[in-house]
Amino acid sequence: MLSYLTLKNFKCFEEQSFALGNITLVAGANGAGKSTLIQALMLLRQSDLDRRTLLSEKVQLRGSLVDLRSADAIRYFESEDTDITISIEDDTINDALNVTIIDAVKNEDTCKTEVSDNLSEFEEKCSLFSKDLVYLAPDRVSPSEVHGSNLFTDQTDSRIGDKYGKMAASRLYRALSEDEKVQIPEFNKAGDMRVTSNVSAWMSYIMDFEQTVKLTEQDKEHIKMTYSVNANGVEAEVSPYNMPFGNSSVFPIVVALMTAPKDSLIVIENPEAHIHPKAQTKMGELLSIAAENGVQIIIETHSDHLLNGIRIAVKKQQIDENNVEVHFVYADQQNPLLHHTERMQIHDDGSMENWPVGFFDEWEDSLRILTMEE
Repeated sequence: MLSYLTLKNFKCFEEQSFALGNITLVAGANGAGKSTLIQALMLLRQSDLDRRTLLSEKVQLRGSLVDLRSADAIRYFESEDTDITISIEDDTINDALNVTIIDAVKNEDTCKTEVSDNLSEFEEKCSLFSKDLVYLAPDRVSPSEVHGSNLFTDQTDSRIGDKYGKMAASRLYRALSEDEKVQIPEFNKAGDMRVTSNVSAWMSYIMDFEQTVKLTEQDKEHIKMTYSVNANGVEAEVSPYNMPFGNSSVFPIVVALMTAPKDSLIVIENPEAHIHPKAQTKMGELLSIAAENGVQIIIETHSDHLLNGIRIAVKKQQIDENNVEVHFVYADQQNPLLHHTERMQIHDDGSMENWPVGFFDEWEDSLRILTMEE
């Protein structure tokens, strides 16, 4: 499992380390640098898997996982050092992989690297470079009835397709065809261990109405997807176009989780996108259950409801508080080009103390204004 990420002269961070837990939540204002953590990880993966480059020689800054434009665009603005260093630590290897991007001053989409001599060990053992990794961007696939059946279209694709999750339906159809079972017993919400049953069960739980995902082969290259919805005891077949838009955002996340092997890594930006606060809280619960039982989760979020779902999971002992890492990223008040992170702690009762200004405090600020006497 990844245990630490350290960035030096990378984007808005002069030098910053992030402890990574079973589940890591990164929060902060727009432009605070939350996505920078994920971009650094995906840059390493992209450069390693993209056929155009070898991570041992170069980083590939423009690709299907992340587009950072050019080397000069990712170097910390005020640094006199022209090199950038990204380091990751993995507790299964008990070592750090150090990748130094050399002389990052040119407007080019590749840049030379110097890499520590343990790269091959990380490629073999680290979940960041595994075929089981899933990365889901915030703008996930839109509703569609017809999905391609080819899981892999790019060498950096995950087991549910690209970063938009466009092959999630195809991956679930394969699980249906093979009568695949979930590998994590704690995912069993359907009363049986089948992946398909539990995808529908968790979708129903999160979205707060009963629904069953229906998949059929339309032809050799396409899968048709519909939903069976129970409305007051009456079953109705409904097109994805007529389902809540949030369904299409939640679906690839749930498929990624239900098909996840232990010791795999799932990285999600804005898992709360397009769903109700109640659903966001339930999403936090599901992610916590996954994290406590062998799937490492890294999320970037604006949702206090998602955070509360994780806090509730801690209180309900669905996840140990020591397995949760929360980072609040913010800009320096004296130098807005320099950003920092504050490591937050969740206690075993789900409580948190010493909330910094800007850390999910808008509700309290708004309530204070609304209750203020004129």
